[in-house]
Amino acid sequence: MRRNKNLKVRALLAIAVCGLLVFGPSNRAEADKSDNVLRIGLERGVRYLDRFVGASRENLLVQLLIDDGLVDMEDGKLAFKPLLASAFKKIDEQTFEVTLRKGAKFHDGSPVTIDDVVYTYRFVKNRSSKVRYSRRLRRWLRSIRKIDSDRAQIKMRKDYPLALRDMAISIPIRKKGSYDDPDQGVLDRFRQANRPIGTGPYRVVEFVPRKLVVLKRFESYYGGSPKGKPVFDKIIFRTIEDEDARLEALVQRKIDWVSDLSPALAEGERSNVRLRYVTGPNMRIGFLNLDAMGKSGKGNPLTNLKVRQALNHAIDRQKLVKRFMGGTSEIIAAACHPAQFGCPSGIRKYDYDPKKARQLLREAGYEDGFSFHLWAYREFDVADAIVDDLAKINVIATVTQSTSRKIGHNRKRGNVAAYFGTWGSGGTADAAAIAGSFWSVGTSKNMSDDQLVAVHMAAAERTSDKTVRGEAYRRGFERIAEQAYWVPLFSYSNHYLLSNELVFEPPKDGLVRFYKLRWR
Repeated sequence: MRRNKNLKVRALLAIAVCGLLVFGPSNRAEADKSDNVLRIGLERGVRYLDRFVGASRENLLVQLLIDDGLVDMEDGKLAFKPLLASAFKKIDEQTFEVTLRKGAKFHDGSPVTIDDVVYTYRFVKNRSSKVRYSRRLRRWLRSIRKIDSDRAQIKMRKDYPLALRDMAISIPIRKKGSYDDPDQGVLDRFRQANRPIGTGPYRVVEFVPRKLVVLKRFESYYGGSPKGKPVFDKIIFRTIEDEDARLEALVQRKIDWVSDLSPALAEGERSNVRLRYVTGPNMRIGFLNLDAMGKSGKGNPLTNLKVRQALNHAIDRQKLVKRFMGGTSEIIAAACHPAQFGCPSGIRKYDYDPKKARQLLREAGYEDGFSFHLWAYREFDVADAIVDDLAKINVIATVTQSTSRKIGHNRKRGNVAAYFGTWGSGGTADAAAIAGSFWSVGTSKNMSDDQLVAVHMAAAERTSDKTVRGEAYRRGFERIAEQAYWVPLFSYSNHYLLSNELVFEPPKDGLVRFYKLRWR
């Protein structure tokens, strides 16, 4: 495919405007492997480096390089290897024992001790810490105690199946005292936000929030890590929001690797012998979340089951997949990713059928249709296409472009009747990574307030028994489909474009572990 000349000009102008801030005066004119620096172009910048305050996918990608938890989650499955822990074992349904790896160091050169592990977990558990995911973590984390200089015991409130997942990606180990504010005498979760002292294979040497992250190889990274010894001298993340500008920077060899490109744009470079185009799966799904409980108003038509079913029949999901997603993307029927444990197949599906949708609206008393605001914070072209489909059944939706944070605030205030949302589950191949966030009692993301669904989802989170969990999830997701609380749309696909000098295999879970990349 040939790219529009105007788009190319716009991309060149975007790069020029970014100027020194994006590429800097000291960088080589072209990216190549001779200086052993990996340069990555991001669509969205990193606001905070510390996982305890930053929740974005980009934050997680950087965190995997600069931080280690006690365990490491394997790509695409709920399996774990020791990381900062040399060993871990489950003593009973509610108790883990971990043994700390010898020789691990923080980026300031100090040794990692069992006291640091205990401090970190107690910090997470402390309500005043207000860390990201604190509510979820406190739901299962009861206590931690030091056994001896090498071992600690972690007690859970329940047999939580995602405890090791949280240990892997949500609890990076910090030095004892890292969040203590000596002047105020309180915990300050932002003390490590911009320059965390981590334990991972790369350390932070420069950070401009939302613009630039420069990492340098940590020479004292411990041997035997599942992440391996760091390969690159430096890894540089640059934010280039405009996708044409990202592509142009890659073509001009100012960066080595980009993703988050539209399929059509990436496809257009297949003939470029210096680049390699790769697609791969992503644990992210897209959906419409509907205000079935009527928080946005008692007269909200979306409180009517037949209206919600009509919307499910009105949207041409296959068109969305073909036009916007491509790659490994597929239509989904359940409110979870098909690759996740507990995500059932064979539940009720709503085929694209505008005639059936109009019939359901007539039966619901909305023969003349209705109007509402559809909030969206990304892929606005997808939201616009959904609006076009709804217009065919005389449902007039107006897209309200916003941010995820602002939609969350407005949802809590009862201002959101429906929104187009996405969820990546932190790359976790288990339905618990989405069910707990959207269907628990009390979370604002739960716009159905269905107590029966909440009971089923909670039952699946109270045990590690796969048979019990699978049955609980089947019942919960089947009820969601029958009641049409969501309009499940599609799974996402990652589209990568990179220098052909790089060895890269797309991850199954969509989380790129840059420490696995190599030069040819």
